[in-house]
Amino acid sequence: VGYIIRLTGKNAKAATAPDFKKLTEAQLVELVGSDSAVWRLAAQRELLVRGEQPEVEKDLQEIVANKSNIGARVAGIFTLKQLLGVKAHPALMTFLNNDELREYVLKALGDDVRVAAEVPAQPLIAALTDENPRVRLQAETALGHLGKVEAAEALLTRTADSDYTVAHIAVQALRWLK
Repeated sequence: VGYIIRLTGKNAKAATAPDFKKLTEAQLVELVGSDSAVWRLAAQRELLVRGEQPEVEKDLQEIVANKSNIGARVAGIFTLKQLLGVKAHPALMTFLNNDELREYVLKALGDDVRVAAEVPAQPLIAALTDENPRVRLQAETALGHLGKVEAAEALLTRTADSDYTVAHIAVQALRWLK
């Protein structure tokens, strides 16, 4: 039930998708910074299949630091993390000072429980007092998932947060920490 309508201008030309397997690493990184979410994802996947390349790290950091498109910046963050693993942490830590990126960096740092020991608790604990509730939420989630027991006292204060979702996840994070 229903239908799909496609509207295109008379002179509009469809953009042809590149063959991602034939592109160079530099071209793939450029597409991670694209306005197209579909192309960003395809380029990210191809970069991850190819593995770690030294020049790619610097170019991805450039996208995260300077692109105006937040989707491209976030794609750069997660591509760095997935491509480099723990080696991406120093670069990601530099972006914690950016209000626009902080929640995404915290999410990337807290995603992989296998490297929990390599993620410092202090930046996550400091983020619990951020004015942005989304940042506080990501910090709580990361602390709970990574098993950062040293954050229990700071998490306890967040159970009375003015944002009910943040308060709820603080309780859940304490539960995860047992």
